[in-house]
Amino acid sequence: MVMKTPQLDTSLALLCATLVAAACGGGSDSPSGGNAGPSVGDSLTGLPAEQASELEIRQKAALNASTALGINLSDAFSLQVDDTGLGDTIDDSDMVDEEVDDFMQVALGLDGSNASIEREGNLITIDLDDTAICNETLADRAGFMDDFEECLQIAQQFLVQVDAVTDDTGRIHFLFQEQPVVSIGYAPNLGSYELSLPGFFQMTTYINDLRGFAGSVPETLTGALLVEAEVEGNGETVSAARLSLHISQALRIADSSTNTDISIGQSEVVSFQANADDSVSVSTDMGAINALYDISSESTSVDEFGNVTTESTGQSTVALAVSAVTAQLDVAADGQSARLRNAGIGNAPLSLQIDGEQALSLTLNEVSMTLSPESIDFDSNLTLGLMLGEAFAESLTGDDPEGNYTSAEAAVSIPAGSSLVDQDNGSTRVDSGSLSLQVSATGAQGSVSQSFDASAGQCFDDDDSDSGELQLVECDPR
Repeated sequence: MVMKTPQLDTSLALLCATLVAAACGGGSDSPSGGNAGPSVGDSLTGLPAEQASELEIRQKAALNASTALGINLSDAFSLQVDDTGLGDTIDDSDMVDEEVDDFMQVALGLDGSNASIEREGNLITIDLDDTAICNETLADRAGFMDDFEECLQIAQQFLVQVDAVTDDTGRIHFLFQEQPVVSIGYAPNLGSYELSLPGFFQMTTYINDLRGFAGSVPETLTGALLVEAEVEGNGETVSAARLSLHISQALRIADSSTNTDISIGQSEVVSFQANADDSVSVSTDMGAINALYDISSESTSVDEFGNVTTESTGQSTVALAVSAVTAQLDVAADGQSARLRNAGIGNAPLSLQIDGEQALSLTLNEVSMTLSPESIDFDSNLTLGLMLGEAFAESLTGDDPEGNYTSAEAAVSIPAGSSLVDQDNGSTRVDSGSLSLQVSATGAQGSVSQSFDASAGQCFDDDDSDSGELQLVECDPR
């Protein structure tokens, strides 16, 4: 049944259709935030690190770290999921990218390097051979130096540490002025690359000072980013792989001079996994996000001679708060069905404020659903709520300047067990369960609202005009 009191503006009616589409893609049933880190673990084939010599550890660390970066990351990035499966080939360890392999050899004091080596327990510290490292092609290609003398000054600030777990697994830490910058986790078929933001900015600040570049670093800067890749293979063929990006240490960037304060908790930003049976999973598990920053607005005018003038019209402070963002999409091997689960925004509404006024609020309950090319089946209840403050409600005015909406609210409800099926005539059939939609807006001319309900056996579509308003229609004969 459709109720209109009175007719809604075109843009507001389009919001109705948009919300129904949005209702088919959200929810959460997992805890928020991630706990990422290189999981080098225990070797299945190696010896405990204390039973290996420091030379054996350095040799295997160089080999496995080269393999981790040259093979695992490469294979995981180049996965192709199709009818033929994965099928990427693991190169022999002797054929790993030569620049990476040569760099790791020198960095760990091997291959004739004159580095100074010390061992304390399972921690091996290497004071680099500065000349040897600056002669490496990889250092030059990475833009590590403007000239050789500069490279020597930078290299003198570095130490390398191997923190061994077994003789063939562990982590290699690159320290700049005793601050960790990059850590490489290595193990058979596993590689990880972690960038520490405080150490990275300390290094870049030193290099900028060395080159006479002016710059500033935020007052508060913490956190680390991690890329991890793991492959499974039979012989030389990759049968499965996982590639993921994490915020492995809670991130915060704050600077009072620019009124900026952004923080993100430990998170799995995205993880891609291709399985041996050709099925694929993509997931995200973001921790709490809080962001405060200023934005500037501008106006542009063009005079009769075509000259463009841009002027600042003001500045606003934006505050965003999200308790979590979670989702997992499992796609079947044939690509014809998928299950969406753990998709949501946590237990608190997503909130966006502009200059202290609520501009947007979004709530979304926990939900799971099964997707196919023709249907969406809801495994749990879906309840979506949206509130727009004046900053966004004004966009609903469209071609009706007298509407002047100052706020808008919308809600979608679809109970568990509902099934929405595409029809040949372009409409959607509620095969089981129901769908309910309410939209309202308040403006200078009063309030407008729309309510739409469809039950099992009914079909709906937007009308033939540009309004996008939902209405019940005849179903295709069954």
